[in-house]
Amino acid sequence: MGLNPTNRLSKYWSVIWLATIWTIWLARNDFIFNSIRLITHKIFEDARFKAWLWIKGSLGSNFFSLADWIVSPFSCLNKKL
Repeated sequence: MGLNPTNRLSKYWSVIWLATIWTIWLARNDFIFNSIRLITHKIFEDARFKAWLWIKGSLGSNFFSLADWIVSPFSCLNKKL
């Protein structure tokens, strides 16, 4: 699934992983410091959006749309890379 460090997709797997961890960290901080209730679905959506933004920033602005990314992020990466 692209976890091989020599694979071209490994960079983007790392971005997805970091976006997920960063989103969980921010949600945790909101819960602890701002008493904001954690909603799993919202955390997942935020992580997907962050990963899309970060990958889009590295690939260029018109590489693939957010709608395509939401439907199938892995096929976006596989067909574009």
